[in-house]
Amino acid sequence: MFDTHAFYVELVESGLAEKTAEALTKAVAKIELAKLEELATKRDLKEMDTSLQLKIEQTKSELQR
Repeated sequence: MFDTHAFYVELVESGLAEKTAEALTKAVAKIELAKLEELATKRDLKEMDTSLQLKIEQTKSELQR
């Protein structure tokens, strides 16, 4: 998880203006959140697995005819 406070403090301690550090911190936090939203959950993976298994079984059945 991205530590926004530590990032902000590091920017300010390096000499960046507080308002600039705050804006950068918010922007990076939004980017990190967007990346997390694109991750697949266990449920997503299970649903995909179930769907693929069904398709495999259907294909096997069709090939055996």
